[in-house]
Amino acid sequence: VLGNVSTQRIETNGGAIAINSAGAIETNGQDLVTINGANNGGDISLKATNGNITTGNLFSYSRSDSGNTANGGNISLEAANGSITSSSLYPYSYSTSDSGSTGNGGAISLKAANGITTGDLYSSSYSTSSSAGNGGVINLEANNGNVTISDLSAFSYSPVDSGGNGGTIIFTANGNITTGGMNSEAGDTSNGGDITLTSKTGAIDTTKGTITSQIRDNSDGTGNAGAIAFSAQGDIQTATVNASAEKGNGGSIKLISKNGTINTTAGDLVTDSRSGDGSAIFLSAFNNVTTGRIISEAGSNGGDIIISAVHGNIATIGDLLSDSQNTRSRSTGGAITLSAGANINTQNLNSGSSASAFSTAGKGGAITLSAGADIITQNLNSLSSSVTDIAGAGGAIIL
Repeated sequence: VLGNVSTQRIETNGGAIAINSAGAIETNGQDLVTINGANNGGDISLKATNGNITTGNLFSYSRSDSGNTANGGNISLEAANGSITSSSLYPYSYSTSDSGSTGNGGAISLKAANGITTGDLYSSSYSTSSSAGNGGVINLEANNGNVTISDLSAFSYSPVDSGGNGGTIIFTANGNITTGGMNSEAGDTSNGGDITLTSKTGAIDTTKGTITSQIRDNSDGTGNAGAIAFSAQGDIQTATVNASAEKGNGGSIKLISKNGTINTTAGDLVTDSRSGDGSAIFLSAFNNVTTGRIISEAGSNGGDIIISAVHGNIATIGDLLSDSQNTRSRSTGGAITLSAGANINTQNLNSGSSASAFSTAGKGGAITLSAGADIITQNLNSLSSSVTDIAGAGGAIIL
């Protein structure tokens, strides 16, 4: 279409919707619907060359209450010289049947020259009784603006059979990134999806919800949690960020503020594993770093905790735990390293290695605190201990 496109509600019974406009695309608050019961959802593709894209809800899911479901349809919006404003997007696959498996969640791709603002993004694969597919990949790019969304789900859930992987989530913005919760968890032998947020000149704020790529609690899953990485020129603020695991390994958490502060006091940072390895947690800011609890402890090897505040203070409102509980013999505690240009003020730090009567303790992790000014701490524990008196060396403590 050479000019703008203006629509009302469009419903295709599973057929694809594709709109290409040389101008803008506007659905006047109405929905676009490509669902066809338990069959594949149709793809939705909107491209505006010289204008904004503004829509109501977009539905391309596959759903059944009585059997299997297919795949959710992919959703792609591209505003080459404008912005994207949408209500919620629903390309999920969902079955509540007593014996219904599910397909994959559909991919979501939103690309805009300016900002992106949406409601919920839901591309999970969810079965209440049988196997599930993969969560959908979600990719948002705002080249010259902000990204603002409500909650996001790209998880895979199956309570009684094999599940798929959590979907990969990638947000890139020139400006700020503001989100609700994000869930890309998995269970069984599958892996949580990686979550990567990059703000080139702005800040990142996820304090409205939990960010998780974990292996689902109590699933007894052997898969690995996904890696979570935030990078911003300005401040980073989070609530809980969870990359924990059950029998597999926790996923890493990396937060980097190139010219601002990091504040995670609204929740915990968690990369622990019940019987696998905990993973590393790395925080680096130009100015202050203020945290709640940080947990990379594990049944096997604890993950390292590294915090750097180049020109500011480090304040840990909660404990830092990288200890090993030795469900596997001779596992080590993770090192804890804090470096600040100004003051360091911590709660308890535990990088020890402890063992029951049925295993042997490994080494405790080193604890190193380096500050340009004062250091104030509570208890520091890098012991290696075992009820059978078979233990490794304690970790060095350097202040």
